[in-house]
Amino acid sequence: MSKLRIVLDRAVIFLKRSIVMGVISGMIALSSSARASEVTLQVAFVYNFIKFIDWPTETPSTSSSFPLSSSLRLCVLGANKEMHEALDQLNGKSANKQTIELVYLNAESLASTPLEHCQMVFRSSRSTSMVLPNPLPKGVVLVTNEQAQDDLNASIVLMRNGEGRIEFEINQSAVAQAGVKISSQLLKLAKNAQVGKNQL
Repeated sequence: MSKLRIVLDRAVIFLKRSIVMGVISGMIALSSSARASEVTLQVAFVYNFIKFIDWPTETPSTSSSFPLSSSLRLCVLGANKEMHEALDQLNGKSANKQTIELVYLNAESLASTPLEHCQMVFRSSRSTSMVLPNPLPKGVVLVTNEQAQDDLNASIVLMRNGEGRIEFEINQSAVAQAGVKISSQLLKLAKNAQVGKNQL
């Protein structure tokens, strides 16, 4: 069994426990998993995000030339070799009764595979020079890794806390723009879940 698969399985267990117990610390505890690299943990988070997001059955991007299918297209920008290898293990994995289909995008491939053909876009590196459209097409959820605070297109942002653990914030305005539904359980696990009540 691969290291990533073990971490993914642990991630699911941690997330389910967090939902049952109603505590934010469970998801954050993923970043303490022994022997798991940061890249592997980022991929585990992305996989769990997919499991707790419902995409509309039809979007304006659905067309006869690229119909919505049982596959969920995870498009990736800025993946280095280690990230590429970790993400490859998600290809063909099941989530939400759909099969994850990985698509790696660069400036050239973006012309033949526009973003509206993706359900989720993971920008794994802030160093990528690719410019994303603003606003993003409907049905597209952007997940970024340590992106600038003014990136209003990002629905979910991975970040590190003071102890170096991975956390995430959810931008509900971007989620609304995407037209998707995020599970209330996942919303409770976000770092900014208590904004307006108790600052974390």
